[in-house]
Amino acid sequence: MGDFGWDDGGLVGGRQGAAISMPNLLLLLKFEVAIRFESLNAMSVPIRHHFVPRFVLRKFKGESGRIFYVRKSDYRVRDTASTKKILQVEELYTTVAPDGTKDHTLEGFWGKIETSSGAVLARIESQLERNGSLSVSRDDASIVRDFLLMQFKRNPTYYDNMFPPAEVRRLYLESLEEIEIEIGRTISRVDVDRFFAPKRLGRNLSNARVGAMSMVSSELHAAFFNKGLAFAYIRRLPKSFVVGDYPFACLAASGLAIPNSEHWIVVSPRFAVTPYGSRD
Repeated sequence: MGDFGWDDGGLVGGRQGAAISMPNLLLLLKFEVAIRFESLNAMSVPIRHHFVPRFVLRKFKGESGRIFYVRKSDYRVRDTASTKKILQVEELYTTVAPDGTKDHTLEGFWGKIETSSGAVLARIESQLERNGSLSVSRDDASIVRDFLLMQFKRNPTYYDNMFPPAEVRRLYLESLEEIEIEIGRTISRVDVDRFFAPKRLGRNLSNARVGAMSMVSSELHAAFFNKGLAFAYIRRLPKSFVVGDYPFACLAASGLAIPNSEHWIVVSPRFAVTPYGSRD
């Protein structure tokens, strides 16, 4: 497998050097395009894809070695010794082609970022814990920015709310004439019903979500990587952060209106990080 990184257009494979581009939603749905530029061996990628890194979740284990959590479905408090089955969705970042072939590239990319950023963030937190002074190299700062960009983009709820099935159906039906011109034939009612069969629609929406997660516009990339970094460390016990399925601490002098609020990504009960100010 080649090396991966962000380029102006999106995720780039080191060997092929071709960015993943995100077709517009209609084209993706019409032709059921799966993102394919370098497949990972299915055996090398876990089935459970965490949208909050496990290195973050492990920091929230108590002295007993267990982590307590609450599900929104029933608000019952549970505890577990393993982070394997919490804040994850099976094959969340996998694309599936019409023939059933699976591509795990994005999960492999996220995994590489988690491995490098976990070590860097642990070093930074250790510095703050020991003496409060901080020295972050340019390379380490770049790795932290990769982590922040990953976390801002990877939460599934954001994408699911953008394109609920009812809205996708409305857009599709409104665009039938345009679609028929592009594909050169009339779309029958049977074809429409087949397209919106739950399994097929779910696959198409999942592929669209993964495509959107894989893409970074040149404007966003430049703006994000020209920001500086700010780190927060809580010293006064028993105050602490908590972490959830959307792992941000929203802080503001008054209210949470964007752009006045700051969105900090929680890394541990005492430690959080955010883009801030200027890189220089």
